[in-house]
Amino acid sequence: MLKKLKKQNMNSRKRLSERKLSILNSVIDVNFDEAIMLMKTERCLNFEDTSKTTVLMHACQAKADEKDIMRLVKHLLDKGAYIQVQNVFGKTALDYAKDNGLTQVETLLGKTIHCDFVEDLSWLL
Repeated sequence: MLKKLKKQNMNSRKRLSERKLSILNSVIDVNFDEAIMLMKTERCLNFEDTSKTTVLMHACQAKADEKDIMRLVKHLLDKGAYIQVQNVFGKTALDYAKDNGLTQVETLLGKTIHCDFVEDLSWLL
């Protein structure tokens, strides 16, 4: 599936800048150091490929050590990555973390969703 998504990314050059395309491909290729370096100049990391899959979703699909994935996920969350966005398959980053057996990432995403929800309710108090 990752190879197919990579092909889709290559065909979406009209929609994505070269830098954004490089970020997506670095994550898909599990080259997280390069991806983080490229992300430093991006203001928003919530862009999507042609299947509406975000960088965070691709990170949660990666076949890599969970420690490395966790480092990338934390970086993305620090930069404001959306967790609850769904792609065309109806999946979120949390769904992909569960499917990939990334228990620490799943816990982090779940806690972040909860904290965001509680923070959104704070105006009621």
